[in-house]
Amino acid sequence: MKISIANIMKQNTAKEEFYLKLPPAELGISPEDALIDGDVLLDFSVANVGDVVLLDGNVQAVFYRTCGRCTKTYRLTCIGEFKEKFYPAGTIGISEEELVFSDDLIDITQIVREGLLLAEPIQSVCSEDCKGLCPTCGIDKNTAECSCDAHEINPKFEALRQLLKK
Repeated sequence: MKISIANIMKQNTAKEEFYLKLPPAELGISPEDALIDGDVLLDFSVANVGDVVLLDGNVQAVFYRTCGRCTKTYRLTCIGEFKEKFYPAGTIGISEEELVFSDDLIDITQIVREGLLLAEPIQSVCSEDCKGLCPTCGIDKNTAECSCDAHEINPKFEALRQLLKK
């Protein structure tokens, strides 16, 4: 996604605000990357600060997640932040990793995509009080009770239990 910075490049300290709704595919996010419900919301500003253009904002989306305790699917709103500098193409003394722009356009696709995907937790739970699944019988302890012994020790650790008795 390319943003025109022609207007802000006419004057130092010029700033422009953006509020956008985009489908995930426009940011290169496929269902294999993340399951997103609806559009991705962007709220950011682009500012001309003389020798660089500053991009600063946040990105928000609702992800479909699987609970790490009970394995149910639930929705989770994630908000990611991003802040980057863009240098004019041909600027002397910058490293190859620095972001550059030319023709009064900046490409923010990768920055926004990374900001959103990094905001998604690696593992999460549907609620803090989720009881999860019984490790013995597999029943969802949020919806039913089971009669399994919660203090049953794995046979692999029986020798350790014998040490505790001594």
